[in-house]
Amino acid sequence: MQPADFVFLFGAVAFGALAKGATGLGFPLITVPIIALFVEPRMAVILISVPNMMVNFLILGRGGVPLGEVKRVWPLAVAGVLGVVAGANLLAILDTSVLSVLLGSISVAFALLGWLEFNPKLAPRGETFVGPAVGLVSGLLQGSTGASGPPLAMYLYSLGLAKRYFVYLITALFLVFNSVQVLTFLTLGLYDGENLFQAALMLAPTLVGLLLGFVVQDRLNQRMFNRLMLTVVAFTGANLLLRGLHIIS
Repeated sequence: MQPADFVFLFGAVAFGALAKGATGLGFPLITVPIIALFVEPRMAVILISVPNMMVNFLILGRGGVPLGEVKRVWPLAVAGVLGVVAGANLLAILDTSVLSVLLGSISVAFALLGWLEFNPKLAPRGETFVGPAVGLVSGLLQGSTGASGPPLAMYLYSLGLAKRYFVYLITALFLVFNSVQVLTFLTLGLYDGENLFQAALMLAPTLVGLLLGFVVQDRLNQRMFNRLMLTVVAFTGANLLLRGLHIIS
């Protein structure tokens, strides 16, 4: 790659980390398609898994949530782990185009409804059934594409969480999924010295972007946070849609 390519790549990684720090999501969905401009798409998923784990750890270090809120998402997490293992094993053979188009369309529609302030809340009884289903779909996406953000964001948004609780819980779920993803990639022998070195190069711009994202998050009130989160969901949903239609790599 030319020096200008590295500047562009590192800038994209920093921007994805900024979105992650501000809203809790967006890092893989923003960065993987851009990295895929320079390496094979499957390798882009593998490379971004390492810095993604770092940002999840750092976000969780900012503070926790009440135990009652954690209990609301544990069935989702369990189902998600199963989905990640299945998705990672299907990475080499799975054509995710149809799923990407469907999920991208739903994500964009969800964001538009949110901007119009049509915000239906999920009843507690519905969490018992909807949570595990969302977890399974999110895990499959995480394992196969590195992008579980939109379904998780839509689900947690429907719970009406405060911004710090939203960011913490979605990050905790990402960390569970990401950890299983990395362990599965290791088991499958998908990491080697070269791609680990390339992943390490992305850690510095990731850290810079993440710290800037924290500043943005702390300056947002709840309404502004919701708007920004919906914008990221719309952007990442459109990204999935275009990838599924093979308009972008």
